[in-house]
Amino acid sequence: AHDLAHGSAGNLSARDRQSGLIAITPSGLEYERLQVADIVLVDAEGQLVEGARTPTSEWRMHISAYRNRPDIGGLVHTHPPFATLFAALEEEIPMVVDEAAYYLGGPIPVADYAPPGTQDLADSACRSLDQGMAVLLARHGLLCAGQNLAEAYQVTLVAEFSARLAAQARSLGAHLEPLDPEHVTRLHAMFRSRQLEDEDSSG
Repeated sequence: AHDLAHGSAGNLSARDRQSGLIAITPSGLEYERLQVADIVLVDAEGQLVEGARTPTSEWRMHISAYRNRPDIGGLVHTHPPFATLFAALEEEIPMVVDEAAYYLGGPIPVADYAPPGTQDLADSACRSLDQGMAVLLARHGLLCAGQNLAEAYQVTLVAEFSARLAAQARSLGAHLEPLDPEHVTRLHAMFRSRQLEDEDSSG
């Protein structure tokens, strides 16, 4: 959807906070053919718990992100055209609109290049994601996080929207001045506050 991936490219996962088990998309299956029964369950070490298929080749990145960030409940890895353009340029996505500031909290950084499906890529992605909501994977794509899968998907849409605005402005010869960092921090604090309220209401 929304031109975020094609074929079987990209992957997503969700973590059950009580059991610690992670539901993750399988390897090599086109999204148009994906059924609920195709989703596999893995444990916190990436070992298969349930499912007939092989987990995505990027399972290490998902497992590592969950291990580093207890607050994360969902991850979406995609190859959307504009965000991937910035990843190919190895250039961060600037914060140019309030919506991006609210969800993302700052420019989307670029993780150092590492081959797909490797622990090196997982480590690089986690270092650059740190406590943020999104990270570009150099020459590869985009990884977005959320309290749950729906939130991670929303962050993905906003990240791609921000990349498209910045790229299109550049193609017009225009310069979009990034938002003031203090303003970005204030807006993102509202988002984080809402996350805490959601946690309290669901807990």
